[in-house]
Formats: sequence, structure tokens, C-alpha cells
Amino acid sequence: MGSLCSMILCLPMMTRTDCLSRRGYSSIEILLVVVLIGILGGVSLPLSRFVQERNDLDLAAMAVAQSLRKAKVYTEASRLDSSWGVHLGNGSITLFRGDDFATRDPVFDEAFALGSGITAAGLTEVAFAGLPASPSAGGSITLTTPRGRSSTLSVSPNGMISY
Repeated sequence: MGSLCSMILCLPMMTRTDCLSRRGYSSIEILLVVVLIGILGGVSLPLSRFVQERNDLDLAAMAVAQSLRKAKVYTEASRLDSSWGVHLGNGSITLFRGDDFATRDPVFDEAFALGSGITAAGLTEVAFAGLPASPSAGGSITLTTPRGRSSTLSVSPNGMISY
């Protein structure tokens, strides 16, 4: 019975000395492993950036929609007997108490980050007033990432929010 080395790693024709002299990896084997790791990294890195950017955009769209719905519910519930609205600007979403952002009561502001590099265009301020809580303006809000991907939210004249 031969040694474990000769039974597993060596060809039947090799002698024990040939088998024992073969202890490490050849430079070709190491080069192949390095190339394969480079190819996998080169493919997975852009894919992960795409997924992260898409996730950031989806989270921003959900945060804007949630803030708009919260302002509408606060107005319908006559919370603190006031109108409520949402302002988008400077990379943030601000839920505010008042008829507009300029005359709001800053003590009641709730601010949330919009996301890394995500910008908002279109409606930048929506305030809800009266019952049923009607928006000050209907239209759309477009959120855009630095690489140009976008998501659009719509606010209907009756206060319906969709994205």
C-alpha cells in the first residue's frame, strides 16, 4: 500500500520522490486564480453599484410618498388644528405645519434625508388644507440620481399620491 500522497495526488506512474517534490502551486495556477478573482470583481462591482443606486432611489420615493400621505392624514385629522405640507429641497424632505413652507411653524418640522445625491424636480412644495385634505397643487415630483435614473411621483388634484 502506497502513501496517501501517491494514492490521491500523484499519477500511478510517478514515484514517491516525484510526488514529494510537488508541494506547492505553480505560477500558472496562481495566475489563473488571480485572473478569475479579477473578472468576478470586475463584473460584480458595477452590478452592486446599480443595485445600491436603485435601492436608494426606491427608498427616497417611498419616503416622499410617506411624507405626503402623513401630511394629508394630519390635515384630515385636524392635528393641532392646522394645515400640513411637505417641502423638498437641499437633499431633504420636510414635513411642516402651516399653509406654506415660508410661513410654517419650524417647531413642528420633521426632516428626513432624501438620499445620497438624489435631487427633486417638479413640485417642491405641497400643502394640504381643509376637509377633505386638498393639495395646494397637483402635479408630479421627479427624483433623479446622479447617474440619471429617475422615479416619478404624482399628486392628483384630489390628493391621491401614486408612484
